[in-house]
Amino acid sequence: MREPSNADVDSVLDHGGFNMRCRISNHREVVATIPVEKRAKSVVDLDLDQDVMPIERALAVSWCVKSDRFRVYVDVQKRPPPRREILSIVSSVYDPLGFLTPFVLRAKGLLQEITRLQLGWDATIPDGLLNQWAFLAA
Repeated sequence: MREPSNADVDSVLDHGGFNMRCRISNHREVVATIPVEKRAKSVVDLDLDQDVMPIERALAVSWCVKSDRFRVYVDVQKRPPPRREILSIVSSVYDPLGFLTPFVLRAKGLLQEITRLQLGWDATIPDGLLNQWAFLAA
């Protein structure tokens, strides 16, 4: 059985009504087979023999092409946050692939505990709960 080519992929996608573009791979040999007009912008002018593979971003997720690792950035302030800011940070997490689920669930549990204590939105959070937040934010 032969390896599928880009033409095969294009044919199947066209049949389904999909116009696939901005392609990239973490294998230089595969990138070399992608027609230049269908490559992601970051690899169009890339010297596949020498240049460093780029970091691609989609849906708030960064993909380091070279190491084949995903990275998600969440802006967590270093100062002790009030309840309002913790809620803002947790609510701002966009994680379509679910990579940050452990962080989000623990942070929501922390928010539930803060709510049970009936603390105001801008009240100082007790040290024990701040330590939990510091652990999550690290």
